[in-house]
Amino acid sequence: MTDALQPNSPDDNIAGDRLRRLLMLAYFFPPDTSGGVTRTVKFIKYLHRLGWQTTVLAPDWHQAGRTQGNAAAADSIPAEGEVLRIGLAGDESRLWKSLHRLPLFWRVESAVKGALQYPDRFAKWADDVLPVARRVLERKEHLVLYSTSPPETSHYIALQLKGEFGIPWVADFRDPWTDNVLMYGSPPAWRKRIDLRLEHRVYAAADRIIANTEANRAVLIERHGVPPRKIVTITNGYDEEDFARVSSVPPSDRFRITYCGSFYSTYNPAAFLTALSKFLAREPGARVSLTLAGSACDWARENIHDPNLSDRLELLGQIPSREIFQLLAASHLLLHTYPAGIAYSVPGKLYEYLRSGRPIVAVCDRPS
Repeated sequence: MTDALQPNSPDDNIAGDRLRRLLMLAYFFPPDTSGGVTRTVKFIKYLHRLGWQTTVLAPDWHQAGRTQGNAAAADSIPAEGEVLRIGLAGDESRLWKSLHRLPLFWRVESAVKGALQYPDRFAKWADDVLPVARRVLERKEHLVLYSTSPPETSHYIALQLKGEFGIPWVADFRDPWTDNVLMYGSPPAWRKRIDLRLEHRVYAAADRIIANTEANRAVLIERHGVPPRKIVTITNGYDEEDFARVSSVPPSDRFRITYCGSFYSTYNPAAFLTALSKFLAREPGARVSLTLAGSACDWARENIHDPNLSDRLELLGQIPSREIFQLLAASHLLLHTYPAGIAYSVPGKLYEYLRSGRPIVAVCDRPS
C-alpha cells in the first residue's frame, strides 16, 4: 500500500518522513466478521511495521449485539493504533433487525432504501462519522486519509473531508462500484446516473486509487477513464503468520468437504450439492460430511432439505478466523463457488484456501 502513497512530484505533501499517521474510514471492522475485514486489518498491521500510525473510524458494532467476532483479525491491530467506534447504519441496529423479520416491512424497506438512500443503505453512518472525522483532522496530526469500500458510504465521507481539508486521499476498492452487478444489481436508469456521477467524483478527487485485481484496475481505466498513474493494484492474499500454529489434520473417520463464507442467489453450490446428493444416493454408506462456516450456514438452513445431505451437514456459523485456518487444514476437500457473470472477482478466502494446501473444487460457469 505504501506504493499507493508515492508522490507525483517532490512537492507533494504525501512524501517523505512525515508519512506517520493515517485516518482510516472502514465500515466493516472487528468484531464484524465480513470478508472485507481481513484486508483492512492486515493493511493496518503491516503499515505499522513500516512506520505508520492509524486512527480508524469504524461502527459501534455493540449496538447490533456483536461483542465477539474475528478475534484473529482484531489481534492484528497494533496497540499503538486508535479505533474510534461511532454510530451504525440504521438497519444494523437490534430494533431494525427485529422489524426486518416482518415480510411486509422487509419488502417496503427494501424498495425505499434501493431508491432513496444515497449513496447506499449505510448512508446514516456518514451523518454520525463526519463530525467526529472533522474533529480528528483538526488536530493536524493526520497526513493521509484512507477509505475502503464496500460500502461506498466510506468514499462519500472521504470525499467531503477531502474537499474541506485538502488532505491526500487513498481510496481502496475491495470490489467495483456500479460495475458490480452482484452487489449493485440493475437499478433504474435515473439512479444509475446519480451513482455514476458520485463514482466519477470520487475517482477525480482521490489522490490514489487501489484496485484488488488487475481486471478491476483495467475497468477503471478503460470504462471510467481514470488515469493509469493514479491506480495501483494490491491483491488480496494470506498472512503467513496466521498459519504459523496451524497443525490440524483431516479426520480419519470421514471425508470432510468444507466451505467458508457466504452464498448468494448467483453465488451458491447448487450444482455441487446436486452431484453430491446423487453420489450419496448411490453410495449411502460413504463416509462424507459437508462442513459450512460463516453466513453460508443461514443459506443452508433455508435451502438444503435433501435427506441425502441434511444428515451430513455440519453448520459452524460465524467462527473466528483463527479457527477457520484450523478448519481448512482439517479438511480433505475445499469447496469454492464463483459468481455467474463476474469476471473481476477473486474472493479473499481463495488465497487462504491455496495456502492450506488442500485440494479445491470450484463451482463456476466458465474457466477461471
